Amino acid sequence: MKKLGIGPKTYRSVEFLLGLRNRDVAKELEPFGFTKDKLDEGWGLLADATGARLAGIADAAPSQPGLLQRTDEFENTWFPVARNVLARHYPDVDRQLFVNLVQTQGQEVVITVLTFLSRLEDMARGEEPFGADGPAARQLLAERGLTEAREAEAHALMDEARDLASTPAAPPAPPKSKPLPRALSGPDTSKGAGLWTMRVVGLAVLIAFAAPLIGLGAYLVTVPLLVSVDPVTRIPHEPWWYGGSCLYLALALVSTAVGYAFVAPKSRSAGEGLVVGALAGASLCAAWVATQMHRGIPLGDLLHWSIPLLIVMAAVCVAIGVRAAKGRRRRTG
Repeated sequence: MKKLGIGPKTYRSVEFLLGLRNRDVAKELEPFGFTKDKLDEGWGLLADATGARLAGIADAAPSQPGLLQRTDEFENTWFPVARNVLARHYPDVDRQLFVNLVQTQGQEVVITVLTFLSRLEDMARGEEPFGADGPAARQLLAERGLTEAREAEAHALMDEARDLASTPAAPPAPPKSKPLPRALSGPDTSKGAGLWTMRVVGLAVLIAFAAPLIGLGAYLVTVPLLVSVDPVTRIPHEPWWYGGSCLYLALALVSTAVGYAFVAPKSRSAGEGLVVGALAGASLCAAWVATQMHRGIPLGDLLHWSIPLLIVMAAVCVAIGVRAAKGRRRRTG
């Protein structure tokens, strides 16, 4: 069984090939030997790398109105139906149909839907790895609504992408300067980088504010249960470790929740979670050190092993939240 691996490199390859199908871009590259055969070769190499039959969209236009949206709607509708139906009646077929195949978004949906359609065809013919159960499983999907007509509609989306006549041409370049087409110069990442930084800082600030507040609330509610009175001095006191424990526990819970609910939906890996958590932990430590120094405590007396421990714990907890959210999304399809 060929495997579909959709990662950052594959995504960039799809984006690059979609840009090359623009007529204005192709015209700019003609003096350098770019031809349709070269574009076909690019799609073929991507097909070999992902296991998808992509040759059918080699002439596709990059900006068909609503094409990606309609393809995504097909994926969002029929991937869950196929997974749930086959998991109950043909679990082996289900595993083979969805091996390394998950729901995606944006331009990656082209690869997933084409792979899905290709495997449906193999299933209907009883080819490996689906075997003898393939035709019966395909018939069951048809009974559940994924008919040949629905499959043909998805193929028609790819046929529509071949219609270069409907591809809008780019506006003419200004007469005094002819900048390199956007598909060649690459995306403007400055805005994206700025938004990413604002998002990371915002989530870190959220953790840095919420964790102490929740920890303080938990401390005030529960500390009366742990207070004991010294039999000699009659002075009440609490366990020395309890206040810090409330803060650490609150930080762990808030960091995990933020990673699960806010970081995971827009990140591709747990790495962003590590950055958010580390920044939040460092902010808390910096605020604590500044407060203690304002009280007159020397900086040397404040450097303690608990500072890196808190930063690492926050980073790991956010990353755990991200991994948990992505794992749940993969299991539910």
